[in-house]
Amino acid sequence: MFSDFSVNPLNEAAWLCYINGLEIPVVGVSAHFGVWQMPTLTLTLVPHPMLQRIGHEDRLQVAIFFLDTFWDPDDPQFRLLYEYEVVGWAYVSTARGRSLQLSCVAHDQILEQLHFFYVSSLNDIVEGASAQVSTDPSAMAVTKVLYPASLFLEGFGMDPKTLKDLENTTATTTLTPAGQAAKAYSDNTIGGSLGLDILSSVGVVDSSKFAQTVVTTENKSLKDYEEGDFIKRPIDFVLNIFRTILAPYKPGATTAADGYLPEAAASCPGKNFFLRWLKMTGYHKRWVALPYFEQTPVAGSKWKMAPGCFPLVRSVQDTNILPTLSQTIGQSVGFSGSAWDLIKQVFSYMYEEVAFIPSPPAVTMKKGMGDIVSHARQAGADLEPAIAAHCVKPQCIFALPPVCNIIFPSMLKQYTVNESYITQPTRVYLGDEFIGKILDPQNAEMATLMKKMMVTGYPAPVRQRIVDLQSTPEKNNKNFLLFPEELFKGPVSAQFSSPPWMHMIGEQLKGTGTDAEPPAGASVLGTIFDKYAEYEFCRARYAERSGAASCVFNPFVIPGFPVAIFDQHYSGFNSLGYANTVDHNWSSDGSSAAMDTEIGVTFIRTMSEAFAILGDTTSGSVALDIGPTEIIPEIAAVFQLLVPAHDFYAKLLFKNQRMTKPAVFDWRSMLKFIRYDGVELDAKTDTAKFTGDMAAVPNAKYEPIFQSYGNAMQFVARPGCTLKEYVEIWHGKKIEELKEAGTVKGEYRSFYSPVKDKRNTGGAIFWARIYKLVQGPGTTPDAKATNMKSAADAYAPADGGWGMVGMPTGFPQTRLDWDKILEEYRKLIRGEEGKIAPQS
Repeated sequence: MFSDFSVNPLNEAAWLCYINGLEIPVVGVSAHFGVWQMPTLTLTLVPHPMLQRIGHEDRLQVAIFFLDTFWDPDDPQFRLLYEYEVVGWAYVSTARGRSLQLSCVAHDQILEQLHFFYVSSLNDIVEGASAQVSTDPSAMAVTKVLYPASLFLEGFGMDPKTLKDLENTTATTTLTPAGQAAKAYSDNTIGGSLGLDILSSVGVVDSSKFAQTVVTTENKSLKDYEEGDFIKRPIDFVLNIFRTILAPYKPGATTAADGYLPEAAASCPGKNFFLRWLKMTGYHKRWVALPYFEQTPVAGSKWKMAPGCFPLVRSVQDTNILPTLSQTIGQSVGFSGSAWDLIKQVFSYMYEEVAFIPSPPAVTMKKGMGDIVSHARQAGADLEPAIAAHCVKPQCIFALPPVCNIIFPSMLKQYTVNESYITQPTRVYLGDEFIGKILDPQNAEMATLMKKMMVTGYPAPVRQRIVDLQSTPEKNNKNFLLFPEELFKGPVSAQFSSPPWMHMIGEQLKGTGTDAEPPAGASVLGTIFDKYAEYEFCRARYAERSGAASCVFNPFVIPGFPVAIFDQHYSGFNSLGYANTVDHNWSSDGSSAAMDTEIGVTFIRTMSEAFAILGDTTSGSVALDIGPTEIIPEIAAVFQLLVPAHDFYAKLLFKNQRMTKPAVFDWRSMLKFIRYDGVELDAKTDTAKFTGDMAAVPNAKYEPIFQSYGNAMQFVARPGCTLKEYVEIWHGKKIEELKEAGTVKGEYRSFYSPVKDKRNTGGAIFWARIYKLVQGPGTTPDAKATNMKSAADAYAPADGGWGMVGMPTGFPQTRLDWDKILEEYRKLIRGEEGKIAPQS
């Protein structure tokens, strides 16, 4: 039991920092995680002149570990918090003391630095009047198929058939008043500019009337691709970037064949920097496919993947969205855009996002595919060890929280909730009649159809008013009040433009039906659009509510997922929300140590408020276990039902499915509800009787978890990647072999204070050195370094020049010999070998 273990401050502040594989003492650590925010880290060190500008013009590797005594109290382990690279430094001197700080960012920064012209030897495609485009058909084929359009295709970033049948067209056009209006609409669309090309595709404006010179490059064969040619999973959009970098090239080849890139599709930066960096860091092995949404179900499983890539695509039953998206995104982001820009734009349009998972688990996955096979080391030719630090997930603001995102009273130091009443909308209008007014007059049927589908509202009376007055547009369809709120607070409107995917499917709908008989898919689309209005209404109201939880150090919380927060029993202030940011702050000044966690929470609603709506919360005919209903049925079916949500989180985050605790916030088993009139309601049977004036309290079984910090932390704990697992994944070898070879050396055990050490562990093991990079500067390469050689993959030229992929044996992995500085600094700070630190 946790009562057998000390939780005094001496057992706090247990962390490790490795820089380029060497354990370095640090005074403080500040780590930040957030939704669509690349993880960052600040290291505070005892200052010494030898650390000035350390890591400049390089990418020093940093890995942070914390001592976990919660997942398995009888076997404490150092577990990975996250991986980073040093990107800057700062020195601070005040009357109270001095410090040196290293600024670090996660490996994801490489995606901002990776522009597509770095992975191709062909010239950039410039969209504008001064565009210079190659006239070589084979060169154009390679360029357009590879970057960025082919990232939507199966394979490793190339046309799986041949690189033929492509056209490059140039058009000079004139802008009309309608075109000006379209551009204004495009520039002000919620969710970012759609671009005139998308508006043109849905008939908003005739593209032949733009008043500027533009160059359009269109891969017409993309339109002819079958559904099977396009990626089936969102994760493959990211993995295709890595596959392109990792793919070998074939000298002299002009087309893709036998799994090789054509020579013209490869580049010196792509192969001689990005590839080397990728192989050194293993960053491509830090991305995993999402259970259910992206992984193929096992035989006999009830979970089946419908055709299509994104859940949204499957919901609107329109597989033409992906080829349309591949062209419009390619033109708006372009060949010059960064990989991160492209990922953000594509996923934002599809209501997906990249999740950064602190304390990620070690897994075994299908090689190059990301499918999680096991959370244990498992051998197999098609398997490889990985760390589940990233995944591509649907937006799930109103999902059931994972168990690691439950905050119990004993964890809280401070909790605040803020809500503004006056700014919360009472009604929402979705879509804009403006789009119907600027449609080409020759497209009257399309204009009528789009207007009907793309103008709706919520609550129901708002939508009904729009429908009732469609035939009498001269009447004001906002001339009413919603009872009771608007009668007392007054009407507050929120208006949203239709989402980008609505415009993209216009290409399919255009000219395929009449006003009386809408085209196939229109009714499905209209229903989803109405549901989307309700979703935006809930989002808009809850967006006016935010809060923050200051906690005892908790490495298990994941941003980008919902969170459940319980205050002290007597307060009754319990709430659900969305973990938007997570910050960990660790510090030690020699006399005391502290570790704490700050959680930024958005979309907050009280638990009584959230559960009171369950009677009306359904997806189709299925009653959900949390609300409001997520707009995409597939997301609701997994994230808003207890059983599949448990299975989902168990597969993604935990050792196996045979768990002694729920992987999800199983509120029906944990809580009972007491109305203010004293009536007690059963969470499993009395849902229909729930009201907004009730308190959520733990039942007898879960009372100990609410009362004890140790019990609570053990309940929310999950198995992150241990230091031993990390070292084995980095080297691809067992730890015993690495220790025998002297690759890993300097074994220590951490301070550990169990009353009863049942397994006689003596503490968590760590090593002074876990890997050693080949230090620079090495031999300065000659002019050949700027050119690729027509050599086979992994070729090492006899003259010592730079090969295409594999560098000559012993080629440095760092710019300078940072190890020499770090080893000397470590000895100074620790007072080893009789050395004295420069300050106390």
